[in-house]
Order: sequence, then C-alpha cells, then structure tokens
Amino acid sequence: MAWTVSRIKVSVWALAALFLAVLLGAAGTLAWTTRQTALENRMEQVKRFVSGAEAALNNSFLTVDLLLSGTDDLLGLSTSMGDWIDASVSSKLLDTVTRGNLLVRFTALLDREGRVLASSDPSGARHAVQLPPEFLQAALAPSAPSLLVSTPTVSFNSTQVVLYFARPLALANGHRLVVVAQVPVAKMAQVLMQGADSAGLEVVLERSNGSVLLSIPDWGEQALLRPIQPLNTPAESATWGAPARLSGVPALVVSRPLLYQNLRLSASLPEEVALEDWRAERNAIAVVTAVFCLMVLLAAGAAVAFFHSVTMARQAMAHSKTMLDQALESMVSGFVLLDQRGRVVHWNRRFAEIYPWLAGVMAPQLPFRKVLEKTVKYHLPQADEAKQQQWVEQRLARQRSAAGGHEQTTPDGRHIQILERSTPEGGLVITYHDVTDLRRATAEIETLAFYDPLTGLPNRTAFVERLNTAIAECREGGSCLAVFFVDLDQFKMLNDTKGHHAGDSLLVLVARRLEEVLGPDDVIARLGGDEFVVMVPYDNGTEETVRPRLLELADNIQAALARPFVIEGLPFRTSASIGVSC
Repeated sequence: MAWTVSRIKVSVWALAALFLAVLLGAAGTLAWTTRQTALENRMEQVKRFVSGAEAALNNSFLTVDLLLSGTDDLLGLSTSMGDWIDASVSSKLLDTVTRGNLLVRFTALLDREGRVLASSDPSGARHAVQLPPEFLQAALAPSAPSLLVSTPTVSFNSTQVVLYFARPLALANGHRLVVVAQVPVAKMAQVLMQGADSAGLEVVLERSNGSVLLSIPDWGEQALLRPIQPLNTPAESATWGAPARLSGVPALVVSRPLLYQNLRLSASLPEEVALEDWRAERNAIAVVTAVFCLMVLLAAGAAVAFFHSVTMARQAMAHSKTMLDQALESMVSGFVLLDQRGRVVHWNRRFAEIYPWLAGVMAPQLPFRKVLEKTVKYHLPQADEAKQQQWVEQRLARQRSAAGGHEQTTPDGRHIQILERSTPEGGLVITYHDVTDLRRATAEIETLAFYDPLTGLPNRTAFVERLNTAIAECREGGSCLAVFFVDLDQFKMLNDTKGHHAGDSLLVLVARRLEEVLGPDDVIARLGGDEFVVMVPYDNGTEETVRPRLLELADNIQAALARPFVIEGLPFRTSASIGVSC
C-alpha cells in the first residue's frame, strides 16, 4: 500500500513537473517570439522613417544645389569680369530666386577675400556674412566638391544655429567666386522629421568622419562640437545591439549615405524604447504563467493528499491576435488627380458612379480633354459640335485658372459641385460632390420662405423684395409701376358656412383667375387671408393715357372674379374690392 501511495505521489509530482516544464517552455517561447516580433516591427518602422528622411534630405540638398548652381546663368558670371558685377541688380536677382526656396534664409556671392558682391538680403552687397573658419578657403580649393556644407555655426544676425552651403563659380578670366546659402538647422530638422513621431528616436546627420551637423533630439553643442565614433558598417546598414549615435546605449542603428559630400543619415532606436510595449506583454505572459503554475501545484497537492479522489484538471488557453492593415476607398465624393500636363493620374470608384458613361473611358495618362469631350455629349446632347467644343474649352480655361468651385447639372437632374485645386507640382486635384439633396432641400426651404403654400403665389416677404427691386429699376430706367390691392368680399361668409377647406379652394381658384387675366411681367402675391396684391409695370406717360389702362385692368380683374366659381360642386359668386396705387 505504501509502495502504491509512493508510486502515485511520484507519478503525480512527475506529471506536475513535466506539465510545469512544458508550460514554462511555452511561456518562454511565446515571450521570445513576441520580443523578436516587436524588434522586427520597430526595425521596419525605423527603416521606413530613414528612407523617407533620406529622400527628403536629398531633395532639399538638391534644391539648394540647383539654386546655387543656377547663379552662374542667372548673373552671367562665366561671361563676366569681377568689376562688371552690378551689386544692386545682382542682389535683386538673387532675392527673386531665393524667395522660391523655403529652406534658404539668404544667398550671397563672395569673392576670394570674403567680400560680399551681392546678396538676397535687403541690404544687398552691404550684408555681412560670417562663414565658419576656413570654409571659404575649402570652397575655393581646386579639389572642392561641387557643393560644400559647413559645420554648424551660430548666425550673427539671427542667433540661430545654421548651415552654410557653398558652390564655387568661375568668372570669364578664370577667377573663382563662391555663392553661399544660409539654411537654419531648425528648418532642416523639420524636413528631416517629416512630422513623424520621434519619441525615443535619435536622428543624426553626420559626416563620414563622425562630425555631427544635426541631431534630434537636440543635444546642443555637446553633439555638434564633439565628433562621434565613425560608423564601421556598410554603406547601408541596420543592426541591433550597436551603440546609439548620441547616447551610446544599445540600440538599433540604421544608417544611409546621402548623395552629397560623404554625408550620412543615422537613426538610433534604443532597445529600451523599442521593447517598451513588449515588456507589458511579457509581464502579462508571466502573470498568466504564474497563475497556471499555481493551479498545477494546487492540483498536484490535492492529488497527493487525496489520491483516492484524484481529479484531472482541464484547462484551455487560447490567445490570438491579428493585425490587419486595410486600405479602403471610403471617400463619398468623386476624385480625380491630374498631372501638370492635364493627364489623368488617378480616380476613384465614386467618380465612375457619378459619371457612369466614363466607366470604359478612364485610363491612366488619358488627357482630361478626352474626358470632357466624352462628357459634353451627355451634358449637351442636342448642341452642335461648335457649342460642345466651346463648353470643353470653357472647362479647360477654368481648370487653368484654378478658379475654385462651380456647380454642374447632369442630364438626369443631379447637381454636382466641382472643386478644383492646384498641386505644388503643377497638377490638379478635382473633387465631385453630389449636392442634389442639398439643392432640393434649399429649394424647398426657399419655397416655404417666399411662396404661399396654398396658392403657390409669392408671399408678403417675396412681394416686398420684388417691389423694392422694381422701384429701384423704375428710378433708374424712368418707367413706372402700379400696385392693385384685391380684397375678396364674400370670403369670410364662405369660410364660416362651408368650412376652411371651401375657403382654401376659393383662394386657389382666385389665384388661377388672376394669373389668367394678368400678363407674364405682372407679379401676383397673396398677403394673407383673402388679400391679394398685383404689381404691374408700365411705361411712363400722362395721367390721361395711363389712367384708362389701369382702370381697364381693374375692370378685367373684377370681371374675372365676378364669374361663378365651382366650390365642392356648387356655384359660388363673389366680388372683390380693388385699390390702385401708382
């Protein structure tokens, strides 16, 4: 019996130990796998950041290089002598081209002694330029590269840390000049970061010898004046465990060479920062593992103490996590992107839904003129070819002027609001918003605000507005107008005896009778109740000529209203009191 109990105890504890070993091994494997995944994800993020920052810096350096290299053609230096340079004219030309580059604060043309011959600064040739020591000599050296970048220095004028870009130029007699551009380090940092989240990331723009031109976060003079250890890695590298370029702590260091003058861009992400989120996952795994281990030990102890009633514990663990990145076409508006030559670059599904006849026409690099020529056949199907071509030219002219927005009505009655905005590269972004429901709602609101809902005639507000407009036109053109006030005599009796529905029917019939009597230029309105008003324009004349015409019109109105009306199948006669003002 004792042997049996001992064997049971050994079996139970052996099984528990085996289970604990498997559990701890699985937990360790899971923790290690999640750690490696976290490191790989952060490495991809840093690589993407460095790729974008590298492209942005190369592009910025290229724009500055083009600005400086274009100075020769701008000022005609290769065909000029030193004393031919007009400081005032050259300074104005430099100011004009420098304004187009947002990175550059100013440019200046210097001779071998460092004298300013011209500058984009308002002070022109009188502007003082303090270059770093030996920078001018390095730029004038025969072995100098086409574009030279200085060490960071504090600007005398702005007290900001700046970089100087220099490029040597030759005069007709072979003498060399130097054109320099001052770029604030703060602006270069904005280009470098591109609005990215830099939490914990150390970014360094350095030379191949380890001298620092720019650091993020800014370590001040400590980083700029103290060279760091040069990288002994391939031209493009990404390794974990390397010392961070600024702090020196173990980190992922991603380095890329730039196009100019042995410059490198390095980004360091300390492992502490990279594994910050992973540590929370690791702690969660440890807590879960500890709970499971405690449960196994409790189960084993219970089995040993009460081996006659050994129970098997079943537990299940399921943990899955998936990360999905989906790009959905969620725009509710149509979208078309054109390049600088007016060709289609991209469009979305909503655009094809708004203009279904273009579904088989749209294609990349298709001239937008072809799209308009296809569209006009649906918008103006009855127009001749000349009018259709005129419509196309008007749309293209509006695009060239980037006038903003306009509205287009399709043959099926939809209202499409078109917004056109230029891109920095000279292209065009066009959005198409279906505002049909908005226009219908606006029309309904306008109808409720300015028209009588019963008769459909203009109400008091609309009549007053039209009356004021007509009075102003009469004063300018010398014409006149008459206003007839029409008041039904038996309306109250009908309304009281037959009910409001009968009164409403009479008002509608009276409105139609008045429309039959009056002309298209006359304005009929209902002021309220049984009161109507008529505005009639007429040419100026004497009282003897005007009075008979107005009396005749009043008689016609009375005669029309005196004819019987049929209300609910029964004839009804009424009369009207008419007052005239002219």
